[in-house]
Formats: sequence, structure tokens, C-alpha cells
Amino acid sequence: MKRFLYAASVIMAILILFSGDTWAKKDKFVDSDEYKEKKEPTGFIKNYEGLVEGKDIKWIYLKEGVKFGKYNSVKIESFETIANRSDRDIQKGMRSNFETAFERIGKKPSDSGALIIKGALYKVEERDEGKKIGMGFIPKAGRVLRRTQGNPTIGVELIIIDAKTKEEVARIRHEAQDKSLRSAAQEVADDIANFVRENK
Repeated sequence: MKRFLYAASVIMAILILFSGDTWAKKDKFVDSDEYKEKKEPTGFIKNYEGLVEGKDIKWIYLKEGVKFGKYNSVKIESFETIANRSDRDIQKGMRSNFETAFERIGKKPSDSGALIIKGALYKVEERDEGKKIGMGFIPKAGRVLRRTQGNPTIGVELIIIDAKTKEEVARIRHEAQDKSLRSAAQEVADDIANFVRENK
């Protein structure tokens, strides 16, 4: 009986270990319907290989071994748009949103930033009153989806570069919903800044 209980406890421990996030196989962006069916524009990020689903970020590539704690400043170099819909105010405000978000986590905006950030909008979606049921990505819940009422959505692609080595250390494709386009834009910047803060 003792031998059986010992064996059962060992099996249970192994199952728990392999069911953890560390061992979980993550979906790749290039295998997703979002990429294959071109549901939203792509192209600002030149290389989508390596982007996998994130926990708090929708799709993420992070260079192995990179920790953001050593970087104390950022330069938001550019913010373009590849979205199907233009919104000059939102596009213009994205630089300020990211500067505010990164300053909040202790990364000072500077023209000589240790990190260089280049970004582009890929989605600018106003509230759709006729959309009774929609699906939205929930940060911290992985692929869990929720029903929405067509809230405004902002989606961004981001490339993060080490200013010293000129290497891309991260590539991000993320979106957020909120009550207005402006607040969704700030939320998407905050989500990404929080990810940077937590990977120190």
C-alpha cells in the first residue's frame, strides 16, 4: 500500500510539473489564423518567426537571456501605421502614451535611450454598436476569450532594440480594448511597459 501511495504521489508531482507554464507548448503566431488568414494587417515586424502567445502580451518574441532591468532609459523613435483605418490623433498620441508608460516604470524617455522602440498601429477599431457579441484577448489570462460589446480596440506592433548593440531584443504584437480609442491606446502602452518592468 505504501509503495502504491509513493508511486501515485510521484506521478502526481510529475503531472503538476509538466502542466506548468514552463513546460506548456506555446502557440506560434505564424501558425495562427490571425496570421494565415490576414484578419488584421501585418508587415511592420519583418520577422514573425519566434513570436509566441504570451501571458500578459498577445504575441511576444523575447531574445534569450534578455532582462530589461539594466536599461534605464528609452527612445521612442517612431510610431507608424499599417492599420486599415487612419486616426491621426491616435497615431500622434502613441509616442506620448509609451513615453508616459515607460517613465512610470522607471525608464526615462531620452533621445539617447538605452532601448530604442519603433512601433506601428495595426488596428484602430471604433465601438461597433451593432456587434452584440465579440471576442477579446484578456491580458493575464492567456488565450481565454470573453464576450464584448464591440469596445474600441487598439493594436500595435513593436520592435525593441538595444541601442548599444543595435540588436532586436523583443518583438511584440498586442492589442487592448477600453471605453474609447484614447484609453485603449494608453492601456496597450501600459500592458507593454508592465511586461518590460516584470522581465527584469
